[in-house]
Amino acid sequence: MSLYITLGRVRISVFFLAAFFILYILNPGVYILIMLASAAAHEAGHFVAAAFAGRRIGAFEIKPFGAQITLDGRLSGYNSDIWIAVSGSVANIFAGATAYLFYKMHPSDDLFFLVLANAALAFVNLLPVNGFDGGAALYAAIASKTDCFLAQKICDYVSVAFSGVILCAAVFACVRFGFNLSLVLIASAIVFEAAYGFKSRENRLFSKKPL
Repeated sequence: MSLYITLGRVRISVFFLAAFFILYILNPGVYILIMLASAAAHEAGHFVAAAFAGRRIGAFEIKPFGAQITLDGRLSGYNSDIWIAVSGSVANIFAGATAYLFYKMHPSDDLFFLVLANAALAFVNLLPVNGFDGGAALYAAIASKTDCFLAQKICDYVSVAFSGVILCAAVFACVRFGFNLSLVLIASAIVFEAAYGFKSRENRLFSKKPL
C-alpha cells in the first residue's frame, strides 16, 4: 500500500495529513493556517527561482517534515543551484518583513505569529544539514570548488555535527525548562533529514554540473 496520495506531479504523504489533522485538533484556529501560508511562501520562492534558472518542476512531494521539489534533468550550474536552494528562505524573510510592517501599523497576535513563523522557517531551512536548503546550498558551494564526492562527504560530516548539537540543545532545553512539543518536533525533523536526506543520492534535487 502506498504511503502517498498522488495528484499529478504532487505527492502528499499520508503521515503529513495525519500530522496536520492532529495538530489542528490540538490547536484549532488560525495558527496552523499561518504555518501553512508561511510554508507556501517558502515553496513559492523555490518555484520562482527555478523558473528564472530555466528549470522545470518535475515533482513536488509533501512529507511529514517538510516538502521536496524535484527539478527536471536539465543542468544549470552550481550558482543557480545555490540560488534555488536559498530562495525559499529569502521568500520567508521578505514575507516576514512585510508582516512585521503590517504588525507595526496594526498590532495583533496573528500578525506577530506570522512574523515568527516565517523567521523560523527561514532560519531552520538555512541550517547546513542534509535534506535542508542550507545543506543543498553548502553542497553546491563546495562542489563548485572541488569534486562532488568530496563535497558530499564534507556535507555529511557537517550535517551530523549540526544535527547532533541541535539535538543536544533540544534535550537540554526540555530538561531545563520543561517538555516542549514544538522544540522536539523541530529537532526530530532535523535529525531525520540529516540521516535520510541523501539516502537516494541518484535522486538529488540539484545538479552536479560545474560552473
